[in-house]
Amino acid sequence: MSTLPFFFVVSTLLILVSILVVFEEGVHLVQSKSAACIFYDPIVKVITIKCKTASLRDIANEVNDPKILKIENPDRVWQLNAGIRVEKGSTLYMNSSDLYWLKILSKSGNGYERKKEASTNVIEAHGTLKIDSIKLTSWDIFTNDYARNPGSRDLSDGRIQMGAPRPYISVESDATGTTDITNSEIAYLGYEGGVGAGPDDGLTYFGGDGSIIKNNNIHDLYLVSTQME
Repeated sequence: MSTLPFFFVVSTLLILVSILVVFEEGVHLVQSKSAACIFYDPIVKVITIKCKTASLRDIANEVNDPKILKIENPDRVWQLNAGIRVEKGSTLYMNSSDLYWLKILSKSGNGYERKKEASTNVIEAHGTLKIDSIKLTSWDIFTNDYARNPGSRDLSDGRIQMGAPRPYISVESDATGTTDITNSEIAYLGYEGGVGAGPDDGLTYFGGDGSIIKNNNIHDLYLVSTQME
């Protein structure tokens, strides 16, 4: 019985190994590309969600920066130091499977210059947002308390008192899904932006037809408004 030359066997094995390495690298690249649906922009401090579904823990794993998003303690209290934008066709879940309390830091309480376009951290829904069985509030790390809003608006005599910028939730008019808020506490959001800028209400629905809001404790917002057609 004839045997294959040693050189031929070694060459064949090397080729097979090379094919396997290329295949594995190719699979890795495809997986990485498909998983890359959470992005953080450090210039505007906004996390963008383009995933079909994502959770707060998914964001933390992808961003991997405790200065942006971190768990404060074992009781599942989270601290968010950025805005979140949920893109069309995407869904963000924030519920008791990941957290008990989400504290959204107020930029004005963290040394940021007062600018309307980047005055505070905003959760902006162009897709779908599901909030269930959690507490969601603003937070000021310097006072170690909720961010307070001394602003006021009296349209009867045109008196407007500017308020310190606080985070807020905005469901945009082009939202492709609903923003459902159930069994949750939503508090200390929104502020008076002043003449021309207007109020950032705290919780605003410009879209999201068919959204469900029930069994919640919603309090100490600057305003709550719905402008759905």
